[in-house]
Amino acid sequence: MESITDPRKRTQFFEGLTKSIEGHTFITMTEAYCFKPKESEISDSSELNEDDELEKSPYVERVSLRGEGVNRSFVIDDLFSKGYYIVKIVWRTKSTASVDSDIFELEAQFSQPNTCTGFSYRTKSVILVEDGTVTTKRRSPKKDEQDLLFRLIEDGAKKTLLGLSK
Repeated sequence: MESITDPRKRTQFFEGLTKSIEGHTFITMTEAYCFKPKESEISDSSELNEDDELEKSPYVERVSLRGEGVNRSFVIDDLFSKGYYIVKIVWRTKSTASVDSDIFELEAQFSQPNTCTGFSYRTKSVILVEDGTVTTKRRSPKKDEQDLLFRLIEDGAKKTLLGLSK
């Protein structure tokens, strides 16, 4: 994603990824880590007036949001309008194969937020569904589940990236 510098498109990558896991339905995004690189400093301080200096002095580089549906919050929309973009997410997805399918909690991120490189992902946990009811019980993903989800995440990431490049 290094060649895509538009903050909106960098965020669209993660939004698209969550919905492109084949055979699975997106449930909710539970964590979003947003980043805004520091703008290069103006070298000649005489070009800055006092208001500009005060405006630039407070600076937040990373913001972490947690909860249900964080991608639909007004807080994240405000961050996006100020040039922040998502660099890490945790989301939940469920197989469309069965009503009683367990819920998978997945994580994807860029380890280098400035350049959006170093893409990695993992299956954090499996939330058990019993008799159509979501429980609070969790387990580690089985190897075959993990292998399948890794392939689906990779495929989804490639499709989403191709869509952004057009």
